[in-house]
Amino acid sequence: DVNMGTSDDGRVNITDGAKVAAVRALLDRA
Repeated sequence: DVNMGTSDDGRVNITDGAKVAAVRALLDRA
């Protein structure tokens, strides 16, 4: 899911992907 935050700048999508992964991890616990 690292590529979820796709952007013109590859360095940006890694950060966005990390955020998505963190949110999904929290939702999976619920």
